[in-house]
Amino acid sequence: QIISKRNFRSTSLTNSVCKTFGDAKQMLSLFNPDMQMVWCQDRAECILGRYPTLLQLKKVYGQNVVESLIEIQLNDLNKFSNVREKMSIEQLDSTARVIIINYPSMKVTELLLFFVMLKGGKYGKFYGAVDGMAITDALHRHEQWLYVMRRELPHDISMSAELQRIEERKQKILLTDNKRNIGYERNK
Repeated sequence: QIISKRNFRSTSLTNSVCKTFGDAKQMLSLFNPDMQMVWCQDRAECILGRYPTLLQLKKVYGQNVVESLIEIQLNDLNKFSNVREKMSIEQLDSTARVIIINYPSMKVTELLLFFVMLKGGKYGKFYGAVDGMAITDALHRHEQWLYVMRRELPHDISMSAELQRIEERKQKILLTDNKRNIGYERNK
C-alpha cells in the first residue's frame, strides 16, 4: 500500500505528539492552568522548545480538544481577574475559536506563557469585565514579543537535551498534586 507524504507526516506527527504528551485527557492534564507556572519557569524553553503548535494539536487531537484546552485557560483567567463581569460560556467558546484561527503556529507553551504574563500585568489589566477582544489584542502583542524573543534567544538547544527537559517537566507535573472583564486598559 502506498502512503502519501502528507499522510506519512500526519501519522508521524500524531505518533510523536501522542508518545510525548499522551492521549487527549493526558495532554489536557499536562497543560492545565495549575501547571502554567511549571511549564513557564524557563521562558526560553517555552519559546524555543520543541512543543506542538495549536495547529499540530488540532491535527492530532481535533478541534474540540484544542478549544477545550484554550477554554480551560480562559476560564482560569476569568476566575483570576478581579472584575465584576466574567466571560460567558459563549464568549469563552468564541474566544477560543478566534485564538485557534488567528494563532495556529503558536506553541502550546507560548500560549501558557501568554496567560502567565497576562495575569502578571504584562499586557495591562481588565476594568469592569473580562473581554475577548482585549485578550486577543494582548495575544497579538504577545505574538510580536515572541517574534523578537525568537530572534534574540540563543538557538543551541540540542534535541536530546530538549527531550530530556520535556520528560523531566512531565514527571514533575505528574508528581504535582492536581488540586486543583468588558473594559481593558493598557499600561501607560
